Amino acid sequence: MEERSKALSDRDFLMINSFEVTGSEGMFNRDHVLAWNVRDPFVGDDMDELAPEEVWESPANPAGTGALYPENITRWVRYIHENGGIAVHAHTSGTTNQVYGVDCIEVFNLSHVKDVAFYATMLGYPEDLAYCLGLTFNNFALYGERDLSIPVDFPGMGYIPLSNALYYATLGFSGVGEILGSPVAPLHSWDDLLMMYINGEMCKPVWGVANSDAHNTYNIEGHVFTGGTGDT
Repeated sequence: MEERSKALSDRDFLMINSFEVTGSEGMFNRDHVLAWNVRDPFVGDDMDELAPEEVWESPANPAGTGALYPENITRWVRYIHENGGIAVHAHTSGTTNQVYGVDCIEVFNLSHVKDVAFYATMLGYPEDLAYCLGLTFNNFALYGERDLSIPVDFPGMGYIPLSNALYYATLGFSGVGEILGSPVAPLHSWDDLLMMYINGEMCKPVWGVANSDAHNTYNIEGHVFTGGTGDT
């Protein structure tokens, strides 16, 4: 793996070893962690080898309030650091917690924006409003709980707070209504974490990254996306 990464790198492009720990597949309360510069110890010739999320498991939370075992996120981050890697909390919707100890959080994910927009159009929203809704959810990582009380026109219910609309929408799609916002799952936004660093509550800043979330190499209308889960 290291040899292939070096062979694919040049002065203008750096390929590094990495893998993604894929936890709960909730629509918003996700606990996916990227391990940059760490060789995946679980993938080999034997198809029966463990996947990373089977080591410290992260099943879906039936309460919809975030990671069922948030301590396992911290364990994975510790593992990544012990192996000299960089830990990135991916597509968080703002639910990154200081105790996880991640080095970066994803503050923009194009795939996540499009996912939210897709589900919004299925609920009857016009495409432009659906895309704006996707950006709003994405921006939880930046603005925390600022937008949760925005009234939105929810089909069959009229105007209700965005946090309530999120619950009913996810309940209808997956059977589990996901809850964002205090006191159950406070949104620790990127701005909050940066202020903790400035105020001396954290020894290093948490960097923000953006990602297309492309898991394959392909070309759409002349735009090339990197393979794997590499962020920029």
